[in-house]
Amino acid sequence: MGKNADRAELLADRLELPADALGALKLSLCGRNRLLVENHRGIIAYGESVIEIDCGASKLVVRGDELRLAAMDKHDMLICGKILSLEFE
Repeated sequence: MGKNADRAELLADRLELPADALGALKLSLCGRNRLLVENHRGIIAYGESVIEIDCGASKLVVRGDELRLAAMDKHDMLICGKILSLEFE
């Protein structure tokens, strides 16, 4: 994570603000079949078994079976399918 992102998280902690108020990545996993990714920066790679998401200072790799984008807009995306793992690189 970059220096500016670290400072933003520290500021959010001190002001007791939710981190996503400052644009931090927010993940909501509903069981093993739905993942809501908020504040993303786009898709790097897309396939039925792997979806790579640009998170700014890092990359989120979602691995699973029959993965698909159920919905997506400029800031949020909903991934459905059998989610096996989430990895940050």
